[in-house]
Amino acid sequence: MYFVQKRNIPARNVIHVQVPAKERINDTEFEDLRAQIENYLIRTNLKDSLNYLVTTKGVPLGVNRGDLGKTSSKSASVDSELMLILDTFRVQIGQATLIVPGGQIRAHPYFSRNERFNRNRFHMYLVTRLTGLTKENVFSYIDRSGPFTLVDKAKAKFILDMDPRRSGGGYARYNNNLSAAATVLKSKGWNVVLNTDSVFVTKQTDVLGYASWGSNDHYDHLYTEKARPKNTWLSGSIAETYVSTSARNFQPGKEAGQSRIADLLVEGCTGASGYVFEPFTVALAWVQILFDRYTSGYNLAESYYMSMPTMSWMAVVVGDPKTSIITSYPPLPSPSIMAINDVCVNDPVILRSQNTQPGNFFWYNADSATVKAAGPPYDHRHPNFIGEGAWITLKTDVPGDFTYSFANENITGIGFAEVSFQVKSPLNAGFTVSADTVYLNESGLVQFSDTTFGATSWNWSFGDGTGTASQKSPVYTYSNPGTYTVQLEVSNGACTTTVTRMIVVLASRPTLTFTPGNVFFGNVAVSNKAQKMVNVRNISGGDLTITSASFTGKGAGAFGLPSVAFPVTLGASESVDWNITFAPPDTGEYRATLEISIDITQTAVSVDLFGRGVKNPSGIDEVYTAPDEFHLEQNFPNPFQSATRISYELYREGMVSVEIYDVFGRKVMAILGKYQKPGTYTIVFDASHLSAGVYLYKLQVNHRAQWKKMTITR
Repeated sequence: MYFVQKRNIPARNVIHVQVPAKERINDTEFEDLRAQIENYLIRTNLKDSLNYLVTTKGVPLGVNRGDLGKTSSKSASVDSELMLILDTFRVQIGQATLIVPGGQIRAHPYFSRNERFNRNRFHMYLVTRLTGLTKENVFSYIDRSGPFTLVDKAKAKFILDMDPRRSGGGYARYNNNLSAAATVLKSKGWNVVLNTDSVFVTKQTDVLGYASWGSNDHYDHLYTEKARPKNTWLSGSIAETYVSTSARNFQPGKEAGQSRIADLLVEGCTGASGYVFEPFTVALAWVQILFDRYTSGYNLAESYYMSMPTMSWMAVVVGDPKTSIITSYPPLPSPSIMAINDVCVNDPVILRSQNTQPGNFFWYNADSATVKAAGPPYDHRHPNFIGEGAWITLKTDVPGDFTYSFANENITGIGFAEVSFQVKSPLNAGFTVSADTVYLNESGLVQFSDTTFGATSWNWSFGDGTGTASQKSPVYTYSNPGTYTVQLEVSNGACTTTVTRMIVVLASRPTLTFTPGNVFFGNVAVSNKAQKMVNVRNISGGDLTITSASFTGKGAGAFGLPSVAFPVTLGASESVDWNITFAPPDTGEYRATLEISIDITQTAVSVDLFGRGVKNPSGIDEVYTAPDEFHLEQNFPNPFQSATRISYELYREGMVSVEIYDVFGRKVMAILGKYQKPGTYTIVFDASHLSAGVYLYKLQVNHRAQWKKMTITR
């Protein structure tokens, strides 16, 4: 709680756990501790928003799984197991992780990096510990640590103590690491004491960094007790010793065995790394990386984990994870925020800071004047605070104008920046057409007009594979017959919406119309004659001559067209009534087509005729159910690829439904269901989502129905 108060940590970021009061636990006890932490992080939605976990004195140090001293050990420090929870590497927890096939070391992904840590990138936490021989010891190094600890570079020293007898095998590498660290630090202008002889260096002043073999140095007992260097340490100082169990305990009086980092913390060191069980030399921290990163502005946790290769192993890092050093006061931050274009409702927005100084980064849901007016503190306790970090992701669930601000704080002061943008509502897209059926012999031209309110850009596709446009109201001329899906994509600079509509292109406009379009006689008694009148109208725009008419088909002999003398000439918009007869010679179904020939400049027209001969004309024929009430035409075009027109005529009002079935009689979809008055109706059926094949479509009016087949090709 002392650390929480000093660092202004939110109360919800503090996890209280129940654990055994001992420094080593078994696997079952660890899994209980792990579950408590994981459940809390998930329940509070903190799992992905934290980079660091900090354990405290009282949380066990190590998990003993009964296989210590082996490179295949599954035992580990508690902290190195917790670094892997709730993400990609959780499968490595409780596993033998040091050596992988091929004799290589399994390194975590942040090892040897030279970049800021982010959990979402590296899929783990950086875990450090606040512990010591006494709580007063912990309080003291909390006071000496923290972000931007000012260091007098002219006085500060790095003590790197080699052991000349550690010159063989894997030991030589770590003497070489000490030498490499000295080279790096000297190149950066730091004071370095690199000892290469048999003296165990002690009683140094102004120590900022320390590394030695500790009690593994062959000569330490000649100069000190328990390998304690008895240094005078600077605030922000860090240390590493090549000692297998240097973090084995933090209990007063238990000094037997190897030297401990606990004693370095008592002397005044601010942070140190150690090991709870035998780590083997391959797992020790690489001090040339540790001191290079720390003097380059990285914090304590980043510096240690970039220099410590292993995961699920033996390491412990003690100290405030965000401790960092500076050698002079930095300039006052003058940050900015990358400009944001307008966005659409529900689109995520990522705000990114730039031109920042190392320090604290805070975000607020208000302009900077409002934030300043509310006053400090500017961290999570501020009423407008919404997050921290170099960037933040926002939700945009309502439209409007928004302003967010950002604060960059360092030891010198705090600088503000703000950004404004607009969240726009989704577009309700639509467009009109001059005609949804056009004729190539009349130019094939269609005028399109967007009706979308607020659109600022348009992207048209006219469906024929070649036609596109980018203006609001384009004109397009089709050159080939077909059924085309026109697509319009509109945008207001933030929201994009797409809408489609079908256009049917025919080679030529019909020159004659017949009312009704097809003729149904229903049930007629054998040897009787029924008569139906049709109206034939010239719609060609000029004079038109009908030269002849004939009946074709199997049932042609049952139909007649008496009292019509050809040729018949009709002026523009002129019409004539014809009486068509049906006299069935026997019972059964009769179908025929009346073919009407027009002068050579026009296309022939045909009318389908249907009837049934019966003994009892009052009988109900299911094939031609109530033809006097409605008529279903064959879909056009047929076969078709993506869309077709289904037309029908109602002679009486009623409840109308149109449904599609497959060839097995299973309903595929319903495309209409409504009450309609007498008249002629057309439905454009989009079948692009159906597979190729034969389908049935049913028109039902009240309780009676008619069926026809359609064929989809691809």
